[in-house]
Amino acid sequence: MARRGLRAWVWGGAAGVALLVSGAAALAAPVPVRAFTQQNYARMVFDWPQKVEFTAKVEGEKLIVSFDQPIETALDRAVRSVNRFVADGRVGADGRSVEFDLRRPVTLKSFRSGNAVAIDLVPTTAEAAAPASTSPQPAAAASTPARP
Repeated sequence: MARRGLRAWVWGGAAGVALLVSGAAALAAPVPVRAFTQQNYARMVFDWPQKVEFTAKVEGEKLIVSFDQPIETALDRAVRSVNRFVADGRVGADGRSVEFDLRRPVTLKSFRSGNAVAIDLVPTTAEAAAPASTSPQPAAAASTPARP
């Protein structure tokens, strides 16, 4: 009898944990994400239904945006819109962050506008200057002023 009671207690505990995990997922706010690319930067905007706290950072070749609330979102469309900057995106294992694989080195700028959280990705100075520095330039033409 004691074994059955122990088994029931273990199964009941496991079911309770499963309910807690699924309940936490059910509390995740559905958050639409808008994204676009301009000539010199890309922007992603997370349109939260309420104000949230967030942090954004670049770690190696990843962009990680963490929120103080669980998030539920589809990132495919946003990734396609800024594909010059990011290769892939996903909700983090913690359910409160999103992670993006970066295609290039970037400088990160982030801000809040009402409930929206905006993330700007700007190519690093070295990368932005690289295409211009590889083009041939005249040696002395720019350094000597023309005389009348």
